[in-house]
Amino acid sequence: MAVLKAAWSFDSAETAVETTPVAEMAGNELTGEFLAEAQAYLNMGRHQSAAILAGDALEEALRRLCSDNSLEMSTVDEMIAQLARQGVYDSLVEQQLAECTSLHEKR
Repeated sequence: MAVLKAAWSFDSAETAVETTPVAEMAGNELTGEFLAEAQAYLNMGRHQSAAILAGDALEEALRRLCSDNSLEMSTVDEMIAQLARQGVYDSLVEQQLAECTSLHEKR
């Protein structure tokens, strides 16, 4: 999530916020690799590529969390809401995830 925020902060006054990586929440090694690659793109100044990869990693982590919790996988916004209702994370994380998905959709 921090990579997404950092990638778009170059175009706005908003600064990156430290968050728990969704890859850790989902326990997905592949998602972590995508996030590492997104961070590398960010370090190279390729902000849009970084945001795309980070957003894709976020979406995959949400799908895995839905699968692990036997929830229906639909739109990203619905997955975020379903996972919050199931108590997978609190409302603050739900807000952060919604913000990050909106950043990903800006691409």
